[in-house]
Amino acid sequence: MEVTREDETPTRFGWETCDETTSLDYLEDPILGVSYVTIRGERIAHLSEAVRTGLATWTFQDGMRLISAGNDSDAIIQGVYVGAISATRKDVPVVSEAFRSVIRHPDREVRRAVLVGIGYVTVGTELREIAKEIRNSDQDEGIRVDAGYLLEGLEMASAAPVADDDDAL
Repeated sequence: MEVTREDETPTRFGWETCDETTSLDYLEDPILGVSYVTIRGERIAHLSEAVRTGLATWTFQDGMRLISAGNDSDAIIQGVYVGAISATRKDVPVVSEAFRSVIRHPDREVRRAVLVGIGYVTVGTELREIAKEIRNSDQDEGIRVDAGYLLEGLEMASAAPVADDDDAL
């Protein structure tokens, strides 16, 4: 099966509470192969609990555990993706440490997942330093090239304004 850019467009549904104080977005991300929910506003705790009660969910801590367990490449990749999409600004140092711990992994797909994860998090000079390290020293030329593209994209994105929400990336 050939994948096209059209196939990479996430499916997105959005809702807002009746009082318009909180919004919930559901995304099916074909790049990561996961679905996730983002909640913003005044009633985050209440809606988060409702979602967790009704659905099987991953947390940021679950992602970090998968990376640190290092059992197999697929689990580490899943951990990188879960960690990246669930991280808040204050989690960036933990994400950076976890990602750094696997940048020398023998499986190139783990190293590529780290680059994708950095692209999802986007903030944090520590993460850019990891991407630079991969660009400069990864054993695989394709991974080095991908890291260069990521850094170029992050540079362009850094010119864009960042949201004021401390908890969201």
